[in-house]
Amino acid sequence: MRHGGDLSEAMARFGGTSADWLDLSTGINPHAYPHSSLVAAEDWTRLPAPSAHDALVETARTAYQVPETMGVVAASGTQALIAQLPRLVSRTSVAIVSPTYASHAESWASAGHAITAVPSVDQIPQHTPYVVVASPNNPTGAQYNPQDLLTLARTLHEREGMLIVDEAFADSIPASSLLPHIQDESVVVLRSFGKFYGLAGVRLGFMIAPGPVCRTMRERLGTWAVSGPALKIGHAALNDHDWQQTMRAQLAEEAQRLETLVKAAGFTVTGQTPLFTLISCEDAADLHYHLATRHIWTRLFDYSENWLRLGHPATEDEWQRLEQGLATFNMQEVAR
Repeated sequence: MRHGGDLSEAMARFGGTSADWLDLSTGINPHAYPHSSLVAAEDWTRLPAPSAHDALVETARTAYQVPETMGVVAASGTQALIAQLPRLVSRTSVAIVSPTYASHAESWASAGHAITAVPSVDQIPQHTPYVVVASPNNPTGAQYNPQDLLTLARTLHEREGMLIVDEAFADSIPASSLLPHIQDESVVVLRSFGKFYGLAGVRLGFMIAPGPVCRTMRERLGTWAVSGPALKIGHAALNDHDWQQTMRAQLAEEAQRLETLVKAAGFTVTGQTPLFTLISCEDAADLHYHLATRHIWTRLFDYSENWLRLGHPATEDEWQRLEQGLATFNMQEVAR
């Protein structure tokens, strides 16, 4: 299982320090939410207060438009929830709409479940009770119609199963979320905090699910599942509607700029969200290597020879670095 964001491999192979690298290997917002003034010294020295935890959960409920029929669990990142969720379920068969975030298949398989990869929600095997789908999907950016997902959830409920929807990238596209449409369906929705707010190191994520599922998950996570600093930062950021609106507009503009840049360099845009762009080229490994020699780190995928994912540069200098890196690759190809 590979993730973006680890520059140790890049530095080991191509040299330099982390400061030398333009890391575009993640789908994390490069414009982090301003947080330095939010955490006091006592937040590092005291145990997290239950009242702060409850306040964060209620803020998340409002921010994500969670219906009263569903519970909300806060955890130290959605990765912790993805790892634990399969262990709340007796061994069964699970269909995962793929390709997608690899941790889902890893976690369900390690818990002893039978995994089937399917290309779309229209091709779920009969009698399969559990389905995992990401919307928007990573890395393709595909979004699924909420009504289609609700129909699938009702079908799975009849099979005594459940639909799991990973909405890690939905903060940048709120209209894509299933949550405002849920009533009492058998659905689990996962929301990541760190991606849209650019604070992956805070380690904060949420699970929205029926009450019994939430109670069991809280028992597995135990006391103090979220740090005191994360409680404060999450509460402030989820309440900051002006920042959210401004950032969504900025990311949409940057996504358009990245698409234009990629196409001008002669590559095909295969998928996109406001936080990353998936491009297609004849040999993605060659392009990845070419950019890495210029200390630009991108995301390759083991299952595709042609896909390369790019996050957003943070500054104008970084945008110019990327543009030059792509242009020099094409010049190199012409020279051949």
